[in-house]
Amino acid sequence: MEGASASQYTHRYANDTNRHGIHEARDRNAPADVTAAAAYAQTPPCAADALAKAPLLLRFHYDDEPGQPIDVEQDVKVLPPIKALKGNGCFDVLEVWGHIYKASYRMRFIYARIKGSCVLMGQEILEASDPY
Repeated sequence: MEGASASQYTHRYANDTNRHGIHEARDRNAPADVTAAAAYAQTPPCAADALAKAPLLLRFHYDDEPGQPIDVEQDVKVLPPIKALKGNGCFDVLEVWGHIYKASYRMRFIYARIKGSCVLMGQEILEASDPY
């Protein structure tokens, strides 16, 4: 940063806790309403696909009885891309939260960057709980 000292730079970012209890860094100088509007203005290209696959992943992971209610939040968070295991490409990562019974799960869907299509390359699911 030009014209900013190291102490100004370190104090620019504040830690916030989201509704899932996870700390996220945010820029203190950015107006909250502008950043929120920008985030909702552009829907990720594969958001609908991630929301469609989330209940299927929850059911597969939980192995529940038929009829067990599942809730998937409609917020899709875009995470930084990850490097492909082979080659020079990158994958897009979308995060969706879901709930089944008394547990909450964070699901991440990893998509290839192919224009006009949503090619799912991987997925992960992790229960948001303290095992200890």
